[in-house]
Amino acid sequence: MAKSEEKFSLVIGASGQVGQHLIDSLTAAHRSQPAIGTYSGTYFEHETAANERLDLRDLEAVGALIRRIKPKVLYLPAFNAYVDFCETHPEETRSMNVAPIDPLLDAVNEVGAKLVYFSSDYVFDGKSGPYREEDPPNPLNEYGRQKLDVERKIQAHANSWIIIRTTGVYSDDDRGKNFVRRLINNIEKGDTIRLPKDQIATPTYAPNLADAAIELGESILNGIYHISGPDLIDRHGFALAAAEAFGAPTDSIQGVATETLGQAATRPMNAGLVVEKAQSTLRTKLVGYRVGLRLMAESSKRPR
Repeated sequence: MAKSEEKFSLVIGASGQVGQHLIDSLTAAHRSQPAIGTYSGTYFEHETAANERLDLRDLEAVGALIRRIKPKVLYLPAFNAYVDFCETHPEETRSMNVAPIDPLLDAVNEVGAKLVYFSSDYVFDGKSGPYREEDPPNPLNEYGRQKLDVERKIQAHANSWIIIRTTGVYSDDDRGKNFVRRLINNIEKGDTIRLPKDQIATPTYAPNLADAAIELGESILNGIYHISGPDLIDRHGFALAAAEAFGAPTDSIQGVATETLGQAATRPMNAGLVVEKAQSTLRTKLVGYRVGLRLMAESSKRPR
């Protein structure tokens, strides 16, 4: 491992979907200053793109790692993102999602790092989306409340920070744990797929999100930015578009009302994000879901 002062950035949660793409983009942009990425050792059995083990529930270890590495930018996509599990296990998920932010902020401020945190459109209630950065949050579920709690801590205590709200992230990730990859896998198995036709969002292509996040992280900007695709679509319609992009049949994809799915957590119905602020500020252009799905399908055909 290179000396700590040579490290350009730290990605906490590099073994997750967004974290993997952050590592890829940072490596491509800064080959002489490789990024460090962490993996939890709790939810993943292999290190993937990460090279430092960090259990976020170990609060002393969180601060110690940051003080040892002294990153210029710290990207924080790590989060238990299972919405229904957060709803039914609030204390357990808060121990990973919310509790570490206090020692993390202390260490980030001490070493002079910039924090880039990944939040969600679930901080809104979905009654009048898509949402702008200045719209008042009003989360309907525990997942959204946890994201908002972290946002408020960052705004109150971080010296240099970016909060990125995003939604419906998809990509050709290695483990196939995102919505699109699971969808295609289930179609290939012949499963019937029931998806809500009344949950509207702005799906986000993960490599595009990573590029925008890095541009924000390496800028002099601070504040909240909405980073997603610019196009609104419901989850059923998005699934049909994904199947079309992959040349998969759509007859097994059924559109249903959310209330028939028996989900533990209430979902915002008319959510999604307005990305005008980011589009007017960044060089990175945010792509719509049709372009993102085409890029994902092309990526899946490349040899690994």
